[in-house]
Amino acid sequence: MKALIPLASIVLIAAAVAQTSQKPILSSQNLKIYAKNWSSEAIGENKFRFTAEGNPFSAVSDLDGRTIQAQKAVGDVIRSTNGGITLDAATLTGGIYVKQVKPSESGIKDAVSTTELRSTSAEYTRSGEQWVLHGGIAVDQEDPSISRVVNIKGREATVGLFGDDRPKQTRFPVKTGTISGNVTFLIKGRYRSTDEKTKATTWEKFTTHGNADKMVFNEAAGTLTLIGNVVVKGDAPVFIGDMTGSKITITFDANGKPVKVEGEADDKPGTTVIKTKPPAATLLYGRDSQATIGGLLED
Repeated sequence: MKALIPLASIVLIAAAVAQTSQKPILSSQNLKIYAKNWSSEAIGENKFRFTAEGNPFSAVSDLDGRTIQAQKAVGDVIRSTNGGITLDAATLTGGIYVKQVKPSESGIKDAVSTTELRSTSAEYTRSGEQWVLHGGIAVDQEDPSISRVVNIKGREATVGLFGDDRPKQTRFPVKTGTISGNVTFLIKGRYRSTDEKTKATTWEKFTTHGNADKMVFNEAAGTLTLIGNVVVKGDAPVFIGDMTGSKITITFDANGKPVKVEGEADDKPGTTVIKTKPPAATLLYGRDSQATIGGLLED
């Protein structure tokens, strides 16, 4: 005698195979998963492992303001006592796109800050909101209300996104991050400037950009460290010229202002090329209008 398959199981199997991205195949108050094909198994008490493929696979958490997309995902979800489901870990392949939307740091109503990650494949761990990205990565952020734009590209990255632990004001798009492999970056922001005579305050905008073999963020320390074949250019007061070296560390104050630059090199001093405009250039350096210095730069 052939075993009978319960009707409920047939319905679930059919739903998993036939679902489109219009309706989630898994839904709770804080997580919705969309996929074309889906399977899962229990791996512990209230913990399940799933495999999902889609066009694309998508996991949406309104609670975290986060959307994850990929062609395929193998991951773990945890079910809480109140029925909520949380994505605990995942391995993703095929066109990774992660979007996180949070309230703007400006405090302006309805203004948002958007952080995006892109890569060929990735591993996600909820502990620390950590992402390990592989194969042509990009880390981008925009918060128009505070004039912030961040664009970073490289080959590999490990970054920790802000969760509920995001401070009222941040310096960087991620709380921790290491990006490596032909890194290029552009950072735009603003800081509050106070006139020494009138004590009036204004917002000043700045831009810094460049490239390196490796980039390391540390939000807690307020440092951005660039390592290997470093080139940095910027227009904040601390950037008195174009800088090169084997290692350059930029320190930002609590308001996001670049306040200090330290450089070093293995075989020769790190350099800063100061470019001035005539007539000052003619008086100081002649028509060449360039000078090279090394050491510690501080405003």
